[in-house]
Amino acid sequence: MDPAAWPGFYPGVEHVQLLDGHESLRLGTRFDTNLAGQDVFASVQEFEPMTRIAWGGHPKAW
Repeated sequence: MDPAAWPGFYPGVEHVQLLDGHESLRLGTRFDTNLAGQDVFASVQEFEPMTRIAWGGHPKAW
């Protein structure tokens, strides 16, 4: 639920920044991150608090 904590348990994730004024995750939240050295633009596609999250995205240079 706290994307700032992702780097602590998801290797390769750094600098998660929520976009569009969002302060917490929810369905449709867009975010920037760095995944394994690649700058990525992504969004939350499925969200069930404390149960499930799915997100997808693409490299910013895409």
